[in-house]
Amino acid sequence: MKQILTTITAALALAIPQFAQAGAFASGAIAFDTLEMTPTAGTLELVADWELTAFAEARNSLGESDADFDQSFTGGIVSTDAVVTWASGAGVAVAPTFFPPDFRIGGSADSLVDLPDGFSKSADSLGNATLINGFTVTGGTGIVDVDFSVHIAGFLDLLTANEGLWAETEVILTLEIFDLLPDIGGNPQDQIVLSFNSHERIGPDDRYREDFDQMLNATRSVNYDEFYFFSVEVDSESESAGEVPAPPVVALMMVGLIGLIRFRKGGSMRRLA
Repeated sequence: MKQILTTITAALALAIPQFAQAGAFASGAIAFDTLEMTPTAGTLELVADWELTAFAEARNSLGESDADFDQSFTGGIVSTDAVVTWASGAGVAVAPTFFPPDFRIGGSADSLVDLPDGFSKSADSLGNATLINGFTVTGGTGIVDVDFSVHIAGFLDLLTANEGLWAETEVILTLEIFDLLPDIGGNPQDQIVLSFNSHERIGPDDRYREDFDQMLNATRSVNYDEFYFFSVEVDSESESAGEVPAPPVVALMMVGLIGLIRFRKGGSMRRLA
């Protein structure tokens, strides 16, 4: 299972360059693998083929726009890539193609904006990957607890320099069980079972870097022999803006003062003449 995440993160590292423009830079990436759903009793089984979707989009203030979508209803690999000047996004999802399937799955999303110095400009991008399936727990009656866990890794990277105004990025993972909202055992449960969200925005002349590599864990109660459909989604979004800086206030005041002095001198000399 670790090979899935290693392959995905290696691809992300190759897809995301180092700072190339040094105006405003925003990049975020998130990948997951090793999804586990373990009941405290009985047996958990997946009930359908893996459905996969991936989406990517990139836009800029030059009017360029690119978007890419890929989908599979029988597992495999879906991959998207959107690229414009100054921005790119990508999404990848991987799952078994055989039935009944297992949890050897993975997904990644990354986004990048790299603005140069110079004229006013902006760009944004996103990457997204979603995997959908369903499960049931057999071998008992009544209610049973299920332990959920997933391994995630990724980063947020921001830089503003020279004419960079601001840069922003966000990465998200969500595991949601669609039909867990009704009361189970008398207690309402949140259908968002696992979640991770990291977001950062910086202003001019700033730098931010965050790396993460961790396990997410949670427990929910379900009924034996009932079908529960769920999704695992990763998302990354980045944007930034830059412009030519306005002249400093002091410089403007000096220009105005020099003009005023010249005007007055000119008037005095005309009166003397």
